[in-house]
Amino acid sequence: MSRPASVLFQSAKLSDRDRILAEFAWAEALEAEHAEIERIYGLSGGALVAVAFALRRAAQRDPDAWGRAANALTDFAGFLKQASSRDLRALNRNPAFGIWNLRPLRCWVAARLFAYTGRNDVRLSHLGVPVYLGAIDEDGVLTWLGPAEESIQFPYEHVRIGPPRDAVLVDALQAALSTMLSTSPVWLPGGDGRSGQWLRDARPAVVDAGAILVDLEAADPRPILRTRPNAPIRPWKVNWITSSFIMHSHNERNQTLLAAHYLDLVERHRALQLRLGSLPNPAERLSEDDCPPTVGHVDLPYIGSTEAFTNMRQSATNKDALMARFQGLLAGQLDAFPFDQSANVIYGAGGFSGILGGLVATRAVQTGFSEGGGRIAQIYGVSAGVLNGFFHAVEVAAHEHPDLYTPSARSALADLEAFIAALKPGHIASVNLNPAVFWLGWANLRPLEMFLLDRLSAYTGSRHAGQITFDDIGLPLTVTAARGDGFTDFLGKTQPERGMHFGGRAWSVQSAPI
Repeated sequence: MSRPASVLFQSAKLSDRDRILAEFAWAEALEAEHAEIERIYGLSGGALVAVAFALRRAAQRDPDAWGRAANALTDFAGFLKQASSRDLRALNRNPAFGIWNLRPLRCWVAARLFAYTGRNDVRLSHLGVPVYLGAIDEDGVLTWLGPAEESIQFPYEHVRIGPPRDAVLVDALQAALSTMLSTSPVWLPGGDGRSGQWLRDARPAVVDAGAILVDLEAADPRPILRTRPNAPIRPWKVNWITSSFIMHSHNERNQTLLAAHYLDLVERHRALQLRLGSLPNPAERLSEDDCPPTVGHVDLPYIGSTEAFTNMRQSATNKDALMARFQGLLAGQLDAFPFDQSANVIYGAGGFSGILGGLVATRAVQTGFSEGGGRIAQIYGVSAGVLNGFFHAVEVAAHEHPDLYTPSARSALADLEAFIAALKPGHIASVNLNPAVFWLGWANLRPLEMFLLDRLSAYTGSRHAGQITFDDIGLPLTVTAARGDGFTDFLGKTQPERGMHFGGRAWSVQSAPI
């Protein structure tokens, strides 16, 4: 290994003992190999392994202070292997925030620390080893607990992850292990002794932190050794009760695949940079076609209620005010974008207010391409962004293929804006009155489907809008839809060349009725 690495323990939640014990075995193997590791991270159940591994390293670094912790890996693994449920958790007298708490485990760890050091106030920074435990706060933002280090931080959208903050070790460990829903959170006071925050296990919000570590350590990059989290898909029959739990298991599994994909891209990118740097005149060896594409990103945060129908009513009532607010947030974000070239547009709107944000961004993008001379090659829609994507793609296609569309298609986005302005819940969904169907989902999107079919008929002149495919009208739109196994299908104009291998599966864009 060319330089010290960072190691990330994150295999499973506390309830999955076998996976955590396997992680303890891996930690022992790293020690046997004398792996050169500088920073230690722990997430969810892996936090227990990270603490034991850091104690072992502290004993090696400072035998006088921590020598009695030399067997910490064996001590912690042995306890976990033999522990009963009541050795780890206890029932809460007030289950408002979770049925369980981890006080028994906390007491055992505190006793071990006292046996190692004779102290009851051990903090993470006292170990003298860079060890960081991850937990999430009330807003779902990942918080790292450990010795202060200003270089370990990065901005993400409208929040900042890091730098780490110090904490009492048993508090930090309990917070990192306190599983959401079932286990009560832990209050960690702030540095001033007054402010603080409630923290708990980062899963399912953050399952694989490998990709996060790449950005977290960007100021001083290093190899990352990590375990792949166990994230099985729940094999339950889908209905309106089980679907949210199954969806979360899909999210956890897909996060691990995305993190692996991202880390692979990072490694290949770094290798390419090294190769280019070794060329005599790298700039002269690259043609214009070899240059990487420019990527632009618009950051328009979620605004309004997170409850779908409330957000819908807010968006309809306050359409003009919301669009004006998005206009202010967008100001300057596209100033450096090369509108004289071809580009793709991706819509990933959050809620109905996000659709309004998409409309504001679309106006700016259209103006930019009109003045710059470039063109939109392809549009992608995810979740609620499919609505923006559809109407925008119709306008683009209507200008490029006037023989396939009626003149009304050239103002399709105006139809979407009018639809949002008069929006009511009944325009989107209706209740499933059939009990057999209700069990699978309490509502259906038939009203929205009828609106889209009506618009598609108006844009094409066809009396069979339900049979029109992406290929039929050359619609430059690709949309995503989740399958029963949690993987994604890409639907749009047939493009076999647009595909990838991911998670052991192959994808390509296929046409279908719009």
